[in-house]
Amino acid sequence: MTEGSSARPARTARLRCRGSWLEYASAARTAARCPAAITAGGREAPIALVGLGLASVTGFFAATIVIGNHAASEMTGRSARSG
Repeated sequence: MTEGSSARPARTARLRCRGSWLEYASAARTAARCPAAITAGGREAPIALVGLGLASVTGFFAATIVIGNHAASEMTGRSARSG
């Protein structure tokens, strides 16, 4: 095994961790933006704000799907490495 190939799993683990944090941050930002946009759209009545809020709902669900898939792949990877 070369030196470069032994560093690859550690780098992959760091990148996966960064990706997880980025996805959690994205989901949190979207969760905060969604009710704010819908509320502002309901009060001020511009349809664009309501549309932004509804698009945020879609973005939040997409983020939770990515987080769930990432968690499932981590579980599968752990069971494959331990077995």
